[in-house]
Amino acid sequence: MTIAILCLATLFFVYRSIHWSWQWDTSAMHYVSFFIDHGKAPYRDIVDMNMPGSYFLEGWALRIFGPGDLGWRMYDFFLLAVTTASMIVIAWPYDWLAGLFGGAMFTLIHGAEGAGNAAQREEVMTVLIVAGIAFAFSALRARRPLLMLPFGFLVWLAVSLKPTVAPLGIVLLLMSIPPLRRRKEAVIPYMGLQAPPAFSC
Repeated sequence: MTIAILCLATLFFVYRSIHWSWQWDTSAMHYVSFFIDHGKAPYRDIVDMNMPGSYFLEGWALRIFGPGDLGWRMYDFFLLAVTTASMIVIAWPYDWLAGLFGGAMFTLIHGAEGAGNAAQREEVMTVLIVAGIAFAFSALRARRPLLMLPFGFLVWLAVSLKPTVAPLGIVLLLMSIPPLRRRKEAVIPYMGLQAPPAFSC
């Protein structure tokens, strides 16, 4: 019942916030992306403090969802949907409803912060990390080291937004070692230091 109420509240949030306009940092990032698309080089022609990943993901979002207010809302909803799906994957073997509960709670708490925090870098970093963890969990559960590649890529993208998240990525990688040791499974393929047996020569 609680989860049903949360899901209804989430749908109501989507309905009530779909008219929000982008603001705050988004205005500056859109401005920089506009100049990059017109031949200007970041850090040389454009004075800006953001990391390269900010430009990459901003440009990606603008090309897919569009530069308007509605497009930016769709981007924000997409990020929230990815977070919820990732939480469901993480919780799946025990209770996938717990993941749905977590995703709905995250969406509502994020929505309570208002339009100014929609699709901000901190939100994007959170989504990348949670999605990366979902891939790492899937790799360990299915015993498929190749699924650690998306984990590494997503964490790298998060680091390219703000390098302060790098230690978290290292800690998450190291946390995969104990369960592998308990199963007496080789650690090296999961670290990306050696191809999995099925792909080795």
